[in-house]
Amino acid sequence: MMHLKGACVLSSAGEESESDDDASPIGSGDGAERSCDDVDGILADRPHSDKLAKASQAKRSRMPAGSSRQRLPTASVMTVAVIHERLACWWPQLPKLLASAECTYTVTATSPVCIPHSVRWHCIDEKESLSYAEAGDPLGELLVVWPTSELQLHDSSGTLNELLQRAQSESASYRSGLPLGLVLVGKKSPELESRISELQLELAISVRRVDNEPQLADLLATYARPLNSLAKKVTGTDHLAEPEDFLGGLSARDVLNNKKSRIAHRAPRNHEEAWLGALQQIVPDNTARAIFNDYPSFRRLYEQYKASGDHADALLENIQIGKVRRLGRARSAKVHRILMATVGQAFDELGTY
Repeated sequence: MMHLKGACVLSSAGEESESDDDASPIGSGDGAERSCDDVDGILADRPHSDKLAKASQAKRSRMPAGSSRQRLPTASVMTVAVIHERLACWWPQLPKLLASAECTYTVTATSPVCIPHSVRWHCIDEKESLSYAEAGDPLGELLVVWPTSELQLHDSSGTLNELLQRAQSESASYRSGLPLGLVLVGKKSPELESRISELQLELAISVRRVDNEPQLADLLATYARPLNSLAKKVTGTDHLAEPEDFLGGLSARDVLNNKKSRIAHRAPRNHEEAWLGALQQIVPDNTARAIFNDYPSFRRLYEQYKASGDHADALLENIQIGKVRRLGRARSAKVHRILMATVGQAFDELGTY
C-alpha cells in the first residue's frame, strides 16, 4: 500500500506495548524521581515484548526483494525520519508539525538498534511501506533528542556522561564514523550552556539547541532535505536535484543562519526561500528581491549565465531596482563573479561588495 508523505506508521503493526512504564515518557515531569536502575535502563530499552519482536521479525521477512540495501531501487527514493515513540509522547504535536513541514517520518519502538528518544534517517524506495524504513540505507548522524530538563536531571544524578557514552557506542551500529548528535529543546541558561560546552569537548558530540516543538520540527525537516539529495545522488536519481555548488561560496549553514531570510522566525523550507535568503546575504534586500522576481531559482539564473557566454556578467544590468534605478553593469558583474566563483573566490567577493 502506498503511504503519503507525513503519514505516521507504528512499527509495532498496531499492537500495544505490554510494558507499563511506556504509558508516559520517562522524566517528563519536573522533579521526577528516578533510580540508577531506571537511568541504566533507558538505553538498554529494547522491544517491549516478545510478541512485538516477533512481529517486527516477521514483517522484515515479508519485505519485497527490492527493499534490501544491496538492491535499492533507483527509480525514485525518499528519506524517512525514524522517530522513537517516546519523542511523540514528550512532544505530541511533533508528528503533525513534521507532516506540515513535508518531512516524511515513521514512529517506531521495535528496532533492535533504536535508541530511546532518538531520530534516525533511512533511504527507501518511494513505493515501499514506511513501516519498512528501518531496513533502508542509513543516512546522516543519529540524533538523541531531550528536553533541557532531562539533561539537567541526568547531570544532577551524575549519570550524564555515562549515558551519552553508551549512546555513542550504540549509535556506531547505526552509522559509524559520524558523531552522536544531541538536540536539546527548551530555554537556555548560563549554567546549561557551560555544561553543553564541556560535553562537546569531552565526548566530541554535536549539540544543537531549539526553543520549542515547532523549532524541533523545523530542525528535523532541515536535516531531511540535504539527506534526501544525498540519497538521490547515491542511487543515481539526482537528475531533478538543484545544482550541488549552491552559490559557490555560501553553505547551507550560511543560509539557515541568515536572519533576513527567516520567515516567521523559522529556517527556509524550500529552494525558493533558501535562494532568496542567499541573495539577501550578497546584495541589499531590495536588489535581492528584484533578482528573485526575474530568476526565482538558482538553476534558472545559472542556466541563463551559461547560455549568455562571454556576456554573462551583464545579464542583470537592466534589472529594475525600485521605480527608476537599475542594477547597472558594475554591480551586475560583481554579482556574477560571486555566484559563479569558486569557494575561495566567493568569500573574497562577499567581503568587498
